[in-house]
Amino acid sequence: ELREGLEGDGPVIMAVDNLPCELPRDSSITFSDSLAPFVRELGELIFCPIAHGEGNVQVKDEAMLAELEQGNLVAFRYVDAAGTPAGGAYPLNPNGSVADIAGLCNRRGNVVGLMPHPEDHILPIQNPLGGGGRLGLAIFAGMVKAL
Repeated sequence: ELREGLEGDGPVIMAVDNLPCELPRDSSITFSDSLAPFVRELGELIFCPIAHGEGNVQVKDEAMLAELEQGNLVAFRYVDAAGTPAGGAYPLNPNGSVADIAGLCNRRGNVVGLMPHPEDHILPIQNPLGGGGRLGLAIFAGMVKAL
């Protein structure tokens, strides 16, 4: 059974992996055709720090994965720097998440939980690739715009 989580009216983002260890890894994520309006409006890949690689998405069976996919509940997926699906390959999919899922949303589209940490990649100086763009700030800007 899928759980809905928070049911408020505005968009909410949740960090779902907060273990106390730290691994210096980064991953690119792309937005999916999700119910979350602030996700659908992202126009670029996001380069996100991975705080530890422990949190991941697992499903009890293929039917649950199909329910997530068909319900447009997959908000983000792990991809390479060009946007090609990770195909489950480490380190592109740093935590073994099923179907390269990096984030999910609820059925109302106003709650998104994800494993990477866009809040750790807001300013261009935080970008290990150099330059601007591909910042986690785009996720938060989209949330504000959706309000």
